[in-house]
Amino acid sequence: MISVRRNVFETNSSSTHSLCICTENEYEKFKNGDMMYDDYNEELQFVSDKELEEYKYRYKSYDSMGEWLEFYEEHFTTPSGDKMVAFGEFGYDG
Repeated sequence: MISVRRNVFETNSSSTHSLCICTENEYEKFKNGDMMYDDYNEELQFVSDKELEEYKYRYKSYDSMGEWLEFYEEHFTTPSGDKMVAFGEFGYDG
């Protein structure tokens, strides 16, 4: 049986990938522990201590990125001058 979902890229592999693009300012807040990476939505968020305790497997700190998978980060400047960072994890998750 084949399931087709529009606007979704899927592979039949055991590898995993994540990508988050944010401003350099947001990335610094992430590195300093002010923001957390939401693994479910693949974005940076401000997280309360209560949320962090209740959903501890959902959020990652900068220090925990790359703990199980390879971590990458790429700094770049957009043509309009915005300083951005692309980061995430990749590797075998099986």
